[in-house]
Parts: sequence; C-alpha cells; structure tokens
Amino acid sequence: MKRSFRLSCILLFAGLLVIMFLSSNAEAATNDMYRLYNPNSGEHFYTANTNERDLLKRVGWNDEGIGWYAPTSGDPVYRMYNPNAGDHHYTPHGFERDHLVKVGWRYEGIGWYSDKNKKIPLYRAYNPNAKAGSHNYTVSKAEQNHLIKVGWRNENIAWYGAKRETAPTVNKAELQALYNKVKGTNKGTYTEASWKTFQNTLDNAKNVLANEKATQAQVTNAKETLQKAFDGLEKKIESKKYTIKVAYLNPAQEDIQQATSIQVEQGSSYTATAPTIVGYAMWGETTQTVDNVQADTTISFQYVPDAEDIFSTTIKNKESTITGFKSGQESTAPVIPEYVVREGIAYPVTSVGSWALGNKNLTSVTIPDTVKEIKSYAFANNKLKEIIVPNSLVSIESGVFTGNQLENVALPEGIQTIKNDAFSYNNLVTISIPSSVTAIGDRAFTENKLKSVAIPDGIESIAYASFAHNQLESIDLPIGLVTIGNSAFYNNKLTTVSIPDQVTMIGEDAFASNQLNSIAIPSSLQAIEKGTFTDNKLTNVTIPQNITSIGSWAFGNNLLTDVSIPSSVKSIDYNAFWNNQLTSVTIAIDCQLGSNVFDNGVIVNRE
Repeated sequence: MKRSFRLSCILLFAGLLVIMFLSSNAEAATNDMYRLYNPNSGEHFYTANTNERDLLKRVGWNDEGIGWYAPTSGDPVYRMYNPNAGDHHYTPHGFERDHLVKVGWRYEGIGWYSDKNKKIPLYRAYNPNAKAGSHNYTVSKAEQNHLIKVGWRNENIAWYGAKRETAPTVNKAELQALYNKVKGTNKGTYTEASWKTFQNTLDNAKNVLANEKATQAQVTNAKETLQKAFDGLEKKIESKKYTIKVAYLNPAQEDIQQATSIQVEQGSSYTATAPTIVGYAMWGETTQTVDNVQADTTISFQYVPDAEDIFSTTIKNKESTITGFKSGQESTAPVIPEYVVREGIAYPVTSVGSWALGNKNLTSVTIPDTVKEIKSYAFANNKLKEIIVPNSLVSIESGVFTGNQLENVALPEGIQTIKNDAFSYNNLVTISIPSSVTAIGDRAFTENKLKSVAIPDGIESIAYASFAHNQLESIDLPIGLVTIGNSAFYNNKLTTVSIPDQVTMIGEDAFASNQLNSIAIPSSLQAIEKGTFTDNKLTNVTIPQNITSIGSWAFGNNLLTDVSIPSSVKSIDYNAFWNNQLTSVTIAIDCQLGSNVFDNGVIVNRE
C-alpha cells in the first residue's frame, strides 16, 4: 500500500515537472542550466526552467546553482523519465533514447541543446550501486575525477555547454505606450476595411507585448504597423439618399392606387413588386429593379382592367396565342382581345394558332394590332365577307383566309409575304397588294372574282396559279419580274398583257384560257412552254429569235392567221398551233415537228 502511494506521488510530481518543462522561458543567447540535488534519493536533476527549479526547491531539493550554460540551438539533448524509479536520464543519442523508451522509460522531449562548437565538455559518470540517480553530469573535471576515485564509472563526455551570452535587451516601451493610447478607439463611422485592419494590428501588438521571446524587430514592426493602421482609419462617406416612387397606372397612365415612396442610399439597388389590385390585371413585369441609384427615380407598374374572354390560349415568353374557343363559348362574330388575363396577369395576344378559328361558321372577326402572327388556316373555311388585317403583320400565312366569302381586303404596308392559298376560294373583286410585298405563294388568290390587279415592283416571281380562276381583264406586271409560274393567270379574261423584257421563264398554261388578242413575247425567253397561250383569241404572233422550242398546245385554240417562226426554233411539240386559221407557215429545215402541230391543210415550208 505504501509503495503504491509513493509511486502515485512520484507520477504526480513528474507530471508537474513535465508541464513546467514544456512552459518555455524567454529565449536568450544561452540558457542557464540549473542543477538540483535530492538528498533523499541522491539524484541530480537538470533544467533550464525556473518554474520547475522553484517547485523542486519547495519540495526539498537542494539548489546547487547553475551547472552550465546551454546554447539555444545545436544538437538536441533528450530528456527521459523512469516512471518506476522516479529518476531522469539525459542523452544526446537517439539510439539510447529509443532503447530506453522500449524498456519503459517515458520520453519528455528535448531538454536543451549541445554546443556544436564543442568547447566546454560535460562529463558523464555512472554509479553502479545506485538504484536512482545513477548518472551524474558535470563541467568540472575535478568532480568527475573524484567520482571515479570513489567507485563511479567514467562514461566520458555526455555533451557540450557554451560560453555564457546574455540575451539582447528588447525595448517594448514605445509599443506599450502606443497600444495604451489607441486600444480604446471606438469603431464609430470608420469603414469596415480600415477598422478590420486596425483591429488585426492591435491584436498583433497585444500578442507581441505578451510574448517574452519577442525580438526587437518584431516589436518595432508591431509598433509601425499599428501606427499605420491607426493613421489609416477612414471615415465612411456620408451617402446621399434618393426617393424611389412606385406608381400604379392604368392604360391612360392614371393612378389607380396611391403611389408609394421610399428613401434609398446612393449607389444601392431597390426592387419593387407589383401588388394585386382588385378589378385590374398586371401588364408587363411584376417586379422591377433600379440598380446603382444615382437620382430620384419612378418605377411604374402598368395595369389593365380585368376581363373575361372566350378563347383558349397558350402562354409562352409572356405572350398569348389564341388556339380556339373555350368549351361552350363559341361565337360567329368573335372579337379577339388585345390581351387575356390568366391568374391576375395580362398577356398580350400576339398570335392566332393554326386552324384556331377555322371551320367555325364565322361571319366576322376583329383582330387587334397586338397580333403579330396569324398561323396557317387560322380562319379557313368560314363565312367572312370582310376582314381588317392588322398593321402588325408581316406575313399572311398559308390558307389563313381560304374558303371564305371575302369581297375586299385592305392589306397594310409592311406585309412582306403572302403564302400559299392565303386568299384562295373567296369572292374578292379587288385587291391592293402593298409595295412591301416581295413574295406571293402558290394559289394565293386563285378562285376569286378579281377584275384587275397591280403587282408591286418588289415581286420577281409569280408562283403557281397565284391568280388563276378569276375575272382579270388587266394586270400590271412589275418591271423586275423574272419568272411567271405555271397557270399563274389561267382562266381569266385578259385581252392584253405587257410582259417585261427581263422575264426569262413563263410556265405551262400561264396565260391559258383568257381572251388575249395579241401578245409580245419577250426576247429573253428560250422556250415557250406547254399550253402557255392556249385557248385565247390571238390572230398573229411573232416568235423571238432566241426561242429554241415550242411546247404542246402552246398556241392551240386561237385565231392565228399569221405566225412568224424563226430558224432558231428546233422543235415544236404536238398540237402547238392546232385549231387556228393558218394557211401556211415557214419553219427551219431542221426543225422537228410533233403530231398535229398545225391544222390539216396548212402548208409547211422549210428553209
């Protein structure tokens, strides 16, 4: 029991020594190495730590003064502790340290350093009879020799001490004075950045003042950086404030709810959100942000009266497309609104979808100028007699108004294309095609009652059957026209037509089934296609020199009494001049003829 208590005390005392040993003293050029003696165990103990020295003195150890001076750097001397015997051992040898650890000793770290210059040796002697404190270390050669005489074993030099050097004096007075002066500074209106820098340097100065190992360079640097940070404290710039007014307006730009105002700092941002107002729907953005405010500003939210509508729609990119009628709300005379309201938000109607209102027995329809696109067959196969096309359109898509009863249509300037079947199968008597139109599609005006038409100069090509099956008595073709498509003016009442010289192609049946009594064929053509002028009232015709072929029925069923065919024509297809009033004709000797090119009895001369 006594042995256990003694061992516990030894372990507790050793723990206190380790704690003190690890608490460093102020660093000097050399450390004073204190030598203490335990009269009870005969052990010597060595330490540079004054706290450790003083504790041992209080518990009965004898202070034998300074044993030697150890350098603050050099070769390490390791400190070992035997928890069983309670004594310490010191060695500069790593292998000895490791061996002691293996057999149960506790490694307590580096105790001090051995001088690399090896000028002052410390001798090591071993007492083979001692149970504790069996080693002695001394710089005294006489002490070493005495111990050897009385039975100790000479273990030669343990390590080396150094000549005593005093640590340089570190003056902290100026740093302390500056720290005391500025530490009570209040944050006030200083900028965050400058205040943070000041606080960091203040903390650094405090740490340097508390650090016993601080060098003069560290003290000077701490003082200079603290002074610089204190001098660099910046006052916040007093920012201006501006008024942001938020207004809530109807389409007439009148207030429908009292405007609100708020003060915001210069350079800041402000975001306003539109509130719900009974009886109104939001038009446009529901939130607006003013960034980097530099002046009084007004944010205006636009509202429109809430409204019911009869249309089904789709919403995309904050715009609505009419796709049809809502179930049970069909109308034969619908008015398409400028906007529809969905969940309190007004979306402009910008499009009418394909077949949206087709086959609905419509007798009238109103289209607002907000509509920018009417898709194919949107109003097809109804009973519309008139229509006002909105100024916002740039194209009349395929079949949009086909199969109605339209009698006249005013197309606004800005329309660029009229696509296939756009106005086919109506009762149009007149049509004014704006000068902005550059393309007319297949059958665009076929099966109407047009008597005249002026085609604008921007048109270079007239597509298939564009004006077929009308009652055209006259047409004005643009001077820039290049091609006339198949059946373009088929089955009309044209008596004369002026074809521009730039035309290089006239398609099959282009002018068939009219009442033409004369025609000037442009010299730019190289061929006259099948049925081009068939079923007219032509009495004479001159074929230009560039023509090389004439298609079947090209001039069939006319009243020709005279025709001039140049030698450039190398082939004439069947029935090309059939059923006319020719008596004779001259052709090139190498011209190939199809069957029944001329009526029976016509004399064909070859030259």
